[in-house]
Amino acid sequence: MPEFALILAALAVGLSVGLKLMRSSLSLANPRRVRFHLSPRPVHAGAHPLAL
Repeated sequence: MPEFALILAALAVGLSVGLKLMRSSLSLANPRRVRFHLSPRPVHAGAHPLAL
């Protein structure tokens, strides 16, 4: 199923880009809260196996 792999890759890329955009916009609005919320980075740990 190559289509399924392509969909998963597209979702992983979309999530990473969306998270970067959300981080930049949130950091401008409330830097302290973003630093505290994104310090563990649980999403990246879960997204790497999907991307690979």
